[in-house]
Amino acid sequence: MTASRPAMNRNTTSASVQRSRRSEWLVASLALVVTLTAVLLGLMMVGDRERAVLAPLVTEIAVVLGFLLVLWHRDRQLPIFDVGAVCLLATLAYAVFPLIGFCVSGFSFGLLSDSRLVTRDPSAEEVGAFAWRYVLHMIALASAYLWIRREGIAYRAPVCSPPRSMLYPLGMGVALLLAYFAALQAITGFSVSVPYEVRRGGEAVELESLPLLVQQITHNANGILFVFKLAILVLLFQRYRSGLWRVALYGWLASEMLLTTVRLGSRGSMVLLLVAAVLLYHRMVHPLTLVRASVVGVLALGLFLVMGFARDYAADTPGYMSLLMASNEFQALFGTAYDVYMMRSVENVDIPWQLHLADFFRVIPQQILPFEKIDPWVWYLEQLGGQETKAGLMFGTISEGLIAWDWVSIAAQGILIGAMLAAAHRWYAPRCGSFLGTVAYLWLCVQTYYTFRGSSLYVLTWVVYRLLPALFFLRVASTVIRVAADTPGKPRKSSLHGLS
Repeated sequence: MTASRPAMNRNTTSASVQRSRRSEWLVASLALVVTLTAVLLGLMMVGDRERAVLAPLVTEIAVVLGFLLVLWHRDRQLPIFDVGAVCLLATLAYAVFPLIGFCVSGFSFGLLSDSRLVTRDPSAEEVGAFAWRYVLHMIALASAYLWIRREGIAYRAPVCSPPRSMLYPLGMGVALLLAYFAALQAITGFSVSVPYEVRRGGEAVELESLPLLVQQITHNANGILFVFKLAILVLLFQRYRSGLWRVALYGWLASEMLLTTVRLGSRGSMVLLLVAAVLLYHRMVHPLTLVRASVVGVLALGLFLVMGFARDYAADTPGYMSLLMASNEFQALFGTAYDVYMMRSVENVDIPWQLHLADFFRVIPQQILPFEKIDPWVWYLEQLGGQETKAGLMFGTISEGLIAWDWVSIAAQGILIGAMLAAAHRWYAPRCGSFLGTVAYLWLCVQTYYTFRGSSLYVLTWVVYRLLPALFFLRVASTVIRVAADTPGKPRKSSLHGLS
């Protein structure tokens, strides 16, 4: 009788947790229904101009919330460490923030808005009609992902520690890459962490001024370094219960934030590292509740906007200017898409055939192609007259669909992205205990926003040139070290069976 009490307590606790999660899901579902009902009633009471913009905005939010509730109900777990959920939430940010800024600005784009949108000066009806393309893309992506994804991830399954022989190549890889960047800066003057103020002043050495091979190596070396950083992040979270390692973890993240803030340069690596930390906390330490996840999401998004505003506007504009009214990454991508739409539908701009196959050509090095590759952002900047702007660097999936068959292409891209992410999730679900498998899935989670920011298949290029080389190096170097050591006794079972 005494021996059965712990088991009974565990069963009681498990049942209590399940009831708590179910009640939380039911409360969230009821709140969503009540909120949407109130919003729909509100839309019926506003004017046509307001309704034209608010209708797609509300629909976008409803699609994402419904998607998250379905996953939550399936897995009995808030879908945070989920590649489809992360992708759709990132897509939602790119979709709604331009519309929110438009509404806050009085249903027009003001002086601080993206210059292309100010020049085009679309009406509320035109902005709203264009925004439904975003809705179509999100519905297609969510539907394909939910249809193919199936099983969830076993959050209670621990991530296996890598063999000791893998720690040496991990440290060596980070050291070699840092040495490469230091040597590159000493020889050419190029630095990957130059403040934007220096770049705008023309004082920095641009990567594009270096030989093509050096550009290719540097781009991918920086991406491989980020994969190694994620591997180190997983290692630190495996040791989260230790106070010393926990201090090291938060000290590292704080230093990354401090350096990025001081430099006022690119925020990408720092933001993605923080997002990865939140995902790993949910996966490996303690699942986040809906309230905590919402607070963390709002704070992270607010930090991203504030840092961008401080970098681009703080020196020239008063502090009271609205973050939502000023041009930001989300509005710039919307501006590119709307500008491409006007070029194609009104100005009848010719589209080079290479643009339709740019995602496939991107994987092939330029040196072995018999013709010149044309990246969509390069073509777009040429259409702008070669203006010195970085806005076109974010071409976007909507723009990619606009240069093809518009609505049909946009829907097809959503289905393709949803299917690929669902396939990746199904691959990882039975391998969720693998160390390298977790690193790979985490990398895809934090990079998946580029399926909307860049192009639908843009991430595949990074898989080929960044993720796979990094994993291959760790796997092969670890095997070589282990074989060379020739440790006697029973060999340790590999935790990398999922990548065999």
